[in-house]
Amino acid sequence: MHTLAYLLPLSILLYTPPVLSVKETPRKSVDIISVVSGKPITAKDLDVRVKLILVTSHIPATDENIKALREQVLKNMIEEYVQLETAKKFKVLAKDNEVSNTLKQMAKDSNMSLEQLETTLKREGIPIDYLRERVKAQLSWIHFVRGAYAHTMHISDKDIDNYLAKEKENQQKDQYEIYEIFLRADDLSQLPAVEIQAQDLIKRLKSGASFRTLAQNFSNSPTASKGGYIGWVTKTHEGSKAYHDLEPGQASYPVKTNHGYSIYFLSDRKLAGQAATGDLLVSYKQITIPLTPGFKPEDDPYLATHLEEIMSIATSGSAAVTHFEKVAKDRDLKIDTVSDKKLSHFSPEFQNFLKTLSVGKLSMPSLTPEGMVVIMLTQKKAGESQRPLSREEVKEMLESEKLSKIAAQNLSQLMMKAYIKLSNPDEFPNLRYGKTLKGKVGKETTVGSEARNNMTQSSISPKSATSHDSTPTKT
Repeated sequence: MHTLAYLLPLSILLYTPPVLSVKETPRKSVDIISVVSGKPITAKDLDVRVKLILVTSHIPATDENIKALREQVLKNMIEEYVQLETAKKFKVLAKDNEVSNTLKQMAKDSNMSLEQLETTLKREGIPIDYLRERVKAQLSWIHFVRGAYAHTMHISDKDIDNYLAKEKENQQKDQYEIYEIFLRADDLSQLPAVEIQAQDLIKRLKSGASFRTLAQNFSNSPTASKGGYIGWVTKTHEGSKAYHDLEPGQASYPVKTNHGYSIYFLSDRKLAGQAATGDLLVSYKQITIPLTPGFKPEDDPYLATHLEEIMSIATSGSAAVTHFEKVAKDRDLKIDTVSDKKLSHFSPEFQNFLKTLSVGKLSMPSLTPEGMVVIMLTQKKAGESQRPLSREEVKEMLESEKLSKIAAQNLSQLMMKAYIKLSNPDEFPNLRYGKTLKGKVGKETTVGSEARNNMTQSSISPKSATSHDSTPTKT
C-alpha cells in the first residue's frame, strides 16, 4: 500500500512551484564561488543546492528567499567540504551503499522508493547526486568523530542504569517530545550573524516550512540526520524554558547557548501519569487525483468536477466513508487506506494536521507530485502507552549526546584552521573563518596544498583517529 500522505502537508515531497520560475542572474556554470581545501564550489553547485533547499523545505522561491539562502547554503557546503576532506584523510569516508541506504530510508519516510524520490527531484531540475553528496558528508563526519573519540564515548552499565532509574522517576513528571535546530558560532564575533540566521529560519517556519527538513539542511548537530529529533525530555533539559509553554506543533524562539543558537520544536507533551497524544491511533482514507507533470488546473477539465463531487460529501460517520469510497470507485480514482497508525509515527507537521481534522471530515485538497490529494479521517482512538527504552537504545542515545558535543567543538576548530577562499566576499559578509583568503579566485590556486598541510596540523590527533578508523562505530 502506497500512502504518500504520511508526510504529505509539509514534507520533502510536497509540490512547490518550480524554482526556475524565479528570475535567475545569468552566470557561467563554471564560475567559482569559493575554494575549500583545493576543491572549488561553482555557481552551479550553489544554485542547485539552494534549489534543493527551496523544494525540500517548502520555501517560496522568491528573490528575497533565494538571496537569504545563498549565504546559509554556502556556509553548509564549505563545512561539508571540510568534513569530507577530514574523513578522507583518515580513511573513514562513508561507503556508497551506506549513502544509498540512507537515501532509501529518507524516501521511505516519505512513502516513496529511491527511484520515485530521484524522479521528484529531477522534475525540479535537481540531480540526486547533490543530495547524495550532502548525506555522504554527514555520515563521513559521524564516522570520523566516532573513530577519533571512541575512547571518550564509552557508556558504562552504570550510566545506563542511572538513566533508566531517572526515566522511571520522570514518568511522574511532565515530559516533552522535542526536535532541535542548532546553529553553531565558531567564535563570539559570529554570534550576531548566527542570530540573524536563526531569526530567518523562524520566518521560514512561520511561512510553512517543515521543521524536520530545515533541521536536516541547516542544523549543525548530529541530530540533523534524524530531522533534529532529540526525543522525550523533562524540564531539566537545558532548553526547557524555551519550549515547556509551547503547544504541540509550535517552534520556540532562538535560544542563545555557549556555542551558538538553538531552536526547539515541540512535537508532543505527556503530562505526569498520562499517555502522550502521540499514542493515539488514527485511521484515514486518501483519494489521489492523478495529474500530469507541469499541468495547470485550468487545463484539466475533469479536476474541478472530481473535486466538486468529493468535497460535496456532507454526511458523517460510516455514511461519509461509504460515500467517499463510492466517489473514488465511480470515477476510477486511486484510494489508499491507513489503519490504526500511532500518531507519533507521522512527521510533526502531519501530526498537527491530523489533530485538527475531525473524524468524518475532509481535508482541503493538497497538491503533490503524484496529484491532488484529499484525506478523510475515519477514526481516532487511544493506543497503548509508549514502551520503555531498551538498554541498547539508551546506550545509543547517550552516545549520540556525547557525539553531538564533540562534533560541534571539533568542527569549530577545523573551520578556524581551514583555508577558505571566496571570490566575492562582499556577497557573503557574514562568512568569516580563521584563515579566509579574500580576492578573486582564479583557475589555478595554491589553496589546496595549503589546506592539506594545515589539516595535518589541526587539533585532531592522527593517532587517535587512525587507531579507530578501521572499525568505526556504526550509525
